[in-house]
Amino acid sequence: MANTEPNFNTMQSNDIHFPYMFINSGDANNKDPRILSCINVVTESEVFHRENLIGTFGDKWVEKYFEPETIGYYHDEDGAYVLQGFAMVAKDNDTGYLHRTLFKTRLNVRDDSGDKKNYIDKDTSGEEENVA
Repeated sequence: MANTEPNFNTMQSNDIHFPYMFINSGDANNKDPRILSCINVVTESEVFHRENLIGTFGDKWVEKYFEPETIGYYHDEDGAYVLQGFAMVAKDNDTGYLHRTLFKTRLNVRDDSGDKKNYIDKDTSGEEENVA
């Protein structure tokens, strides 16, 4: 059961792509905001924080039930993205249907924290890799 105290958010899932940790949090209780966060684990600074609003994922979903479930970080030829999983309800003829959904969100991660990085990130070829 989710905590409904002010300024509390239920952590659902996380993934890491060093030095970044991605966190999906929130609850179906409509009290916890549904947040996607990225933390630099080396500098311990927040890289970005965004609230997932149900309208971002289309207009067929019922606002009353929208729960973050899972998150995964991936890279392809077009860059970085996260897959976020949600439990969502859609209505059809006054009947609500539960859906387990996955949405792909492209990332343009910038670390504007100004913190000095004290690590070197290298890919398998030995060339420096842009991790964000």
